[in-house]
Amino acid sequence: MIKSSLLPSALLMVAIIGSIPAVLAQTNGDEPSAEMRTFAAIGTISSLQLEEGTPAWILSGGWKLRATLSGEDDSTATFTAATRMVMPDGTAMHRHEFSDFALESWSENNGTTTFNGTATITLRDGPNEGVPISIAVNGGAIQFSVDSEVVDHFGSDPIYGVVLRTFDSKPAEEPVQGNSTGISAEALNYTQNPVQVNETKGYSVVELADDIYWVVGSGYQTMFLATGEGVIAIDAPQPLGEMYLQAIQETTDEPITHMIYSHAHPDHTGAAGQIFPANVTYIAHNETAAALANATDSNRPAANVTFDDSYTLSVGKHTVELYHLGNYHSSGDTVIYLPEQKIAMVVDLLRPGITPFRAFAVTPDIEQYMQMHETLVEDLDFEVLVPGHTQLLATKDHVNTNLEFTQSVMDNARNALETSEPDPVQSCVDTTISQWEGRLDNLEEYMTEHCTVMVQYLSD
Repeated sequence: MIKSSLLPSALLMVAIIGSIPAVLAQTNGDEPSAEMRTFAAIGTISSLQLEEGTPAWILSGGWKLRATLSGEDDSTATFTAATRMVMPDGTAMHRHEFSDFALESWSENNGTTTFNGTATITLRDGPNEGVPISIAVNGGAIQFSVDSEVVDHFGSDPIYGVVLRTFDSKPAEEPVQGNSTGISAEALNYTQNPVQVNETKGYSVVELADDIYWVVGSGYQTMFLATGEGVIAIDAPQPLGEMYLQAIQETTDEPITHMIYSHAHPDHTGAAGQIFPANVTYIAHNETAAALANATDSNRPAANVTFDDSYTLSVGKHTVELYHLGNYHSSGDTVIYLPEQKIAMVVDLLRPGITPFRAFAVTPDIEQYMQMHETLVEDLDFEVLVPGHTQLLATKDHVNTNLEFTQSVMDNARNALETSEPDPVQSCVDTTISQWEGRLDNLEEYMTEHCTVMVQYLSD
């Protein structure tokens, strides 16, 4: 069966517990506040569907909610979600998407904000439009109900989830502030022109912002921060090895106190045990920590601080936020974000200026891979992004281009299947190259692998 068109929407459901109460619940009565305010949040789905008191289905996935609210008739809200359902014995796994949310009314009562409207829900027989849904937001959880008289697939109980991240909330009339993050002009130049690696040293170091450094060499790139109380290193690429340590030592005499794993793959992290002191604190997502423990590789030390959805590290003058927004490349992929400087590091999602690494960065999940692009662009406020490879820094334009390329491969693969091309992979390759000639470099390098995995995905 060929899947329907899927430019990924961001994930599912909705009742939010966390930092949203101050954003939403500014009144305790039934009447909405007259002050206009905006907010956005993303999160995960973690729920059970019961039948006669016994778990019948396990639900997981994610959601995204945006709203601009006032006491007038011009309030708006968008809600998109995707969830997988599987029986407790691991069988009958399937997926649903929620999109096209149309807000009909909203209210606030004792700290809970409720959104009522309709949405389109994909079901086995195709999309069902205009399905009544109710989204209740109360702090850091999310509760989402589908009218069971219209669609009974989800039962009569709500679907529940949690909030991973909320984004700026401010009155709509407040002007957006200009870029005062301190990112250097040199760094911004490297979003368009590749840095030239010092041939003698084998690497180059660029100060992205005050005491935040970008290291590039041997086809890899990473970042470290001098906090005034010690260095926070991000990853330890094996090909850089001792050169990474030299780069740190030539810019600061502070000791290395922390290392953050972006993920567990040894090419990005395999020098840690060779170059860092024994007393370094290693931080990783739970899934990354498990992969490291299973590997028993002394070059990739075990994490002694782990997290599930998010983690904030504050050392000296710098704050680093860590988010797990999906396994787009490996188990436990972590987004590293510097909120004050608006710098992000997202490893192995894209290669700015050229096509993705083979088979869309050997992603285990095409949907999460595509979703990650949208989440970064819409919900993470960054000016530059450290992508882990090439000699360029990325911007949101690069992320959008990579997503557009991936969508083109999907569209071309789908068209080849629907028109019964004798060799759908080659048809996809030829069409995509003709469309993208001159827009991205290295088109032929992994195009056959991109089209192969996309044809397999659409045919599943």
